[in-house]
Amino acid sequence: MGIEIRNILLVEDEAIIAMALAADLEDMGYAVATAGSGEEAFAMVQQQLFDLVLMDIQLGGSWDGIETLKKIQEIADPRVVFITGNSERGTVSKLENLRTHGFLVKPVNLTDLQQLLKSIEHSVTKG
Repeated sequence: MGIEIRNILLVEDEAIIAMALAADLEDMGYAVATAGSGEEAFAMVQQQLFDLVLMDIQLGGSWDGIETLKKIQEIADPRVVFITGNSERGTVSKLENLRTHGFLVKPVNLTDLQQLLKSIEHSVTKG
């Protein structure tokens, strides 16, 4: 049994990237809220249930994406996909130890994003 992704929280501190990616996700039929920092994302997760958090690793503010994920997972368990501008092995290995549903490298390829979202929606949920 899969899940349906409807509400996405996009956490991206670069406004132009956030606006473009949010527009693309909305064109795909998703409801999108945006946060520009880890602290803002944490506050939003406290107020609203999101099916997926799409989060940059490098964020403005005092928390990076990894720290933000750890904070969010203390209060909720959304599916998380990281976006990174850095595909170096060290960055990727940090992500492997976290409860995420994958990562995408910037600039985000829309076909890859659609395939990843469909894969998450068709994955079997843990009971």
